[in-house]
Amino acid sequence: MSPLRSRRPRRSPKFRVAVSSFRRTFILADDDLACSEVRVAVVGDIHANFGALEAVLRDATDVEDIWCLGDIVGYGPEPAACLERVARQCSITLLGNHDAAVVGTLSLSTFNGAAKEAAQWTRGQLDQSAMLFLRSLAPVHHRRPVSLVHGSLRDPLWEYLLSDEAACATFTRMPGHLCLVGHTHVPLWVEEDRSGVALSRAIENGVPRELPARRIIVNPGSVGQPRDRDPRAAYGVLVLDGVRPVSFEHRRVPYDIGSTQARMHAIGLPEELISRLSVGR
Repeated sequence: MSPLRSRRPRRSPKFRVAVSSFRRTFILADDDLACSEVRVAVVGDIHANFGALEAVLRDATDVEDIWCLGDIVGYGPEPAACLERVARQCSITLLGNHDAAVVGTLSLSTFNGAAKEAAQWTRGQLDQSAMLFLRSLAPVHHRRPVSLVHGSLRDPLWEYLLSDEAACATFTRMPGHLCLVGHTHVPLWVEEDRSGVALSRAIENGVPRELPARRIIVNPGSVGQPRDRDPRAAYGVLVLDGVRPVSFEHRRVPYDIGSTQARMHAIGLPEELISRLSVGR
């Protein structure tokens, strides 16, 4: 494989303005949520796939707010564009493990070869303001009765919430009754029954599902690197009545996968990261 081709990042006044705007939106959103019904797009695992992110944002015309569950960068070809858009439009943004690796707070020794190579390339594409924005993020945020975390409440950066045991460990740590998670790149709905057992529910895309009063964990899936054998971009829409979660809807959106792959080829990113976009795994 040819060496990765990079270009010198430039300082971006536009991005610095976007970070300032992000802070203002965060304050306004806290006030707004307390007084009316709000529809929130929940996105995560964008992984520098700007084409997929744009497709999701074009689809989410019926929302008033956007929350991001982390991993904005890593794997994909357009980290700076994704960071600028997330900073400008999301009122809550979490730190993912790939974000942490890019800014150096998580060792690259914990990543496989392709992920490490992409993270090293990404570092060379981000200016100081983008790196400062990533360093300002945390992997977990509580807004009762909703918790947001990249991995799990037991291990916010690294745990993949794929088992009943992992789900129950997060249930016991939830201050409210809804936890939104990312990291696995697989859409999920799991709820706690009366005996404390985790019950998984089938995902029905495009169908709002009522959120019962019991404890529930929801993963909207991945915007930029789906791994459930569906290559379309995934996200969700949460409806809040004041601060009370009312319903959640999983959604899928097609995007121009070939265009993203062409950008990755031009940069020289690992072939395995490119080919998997076609099959969603």
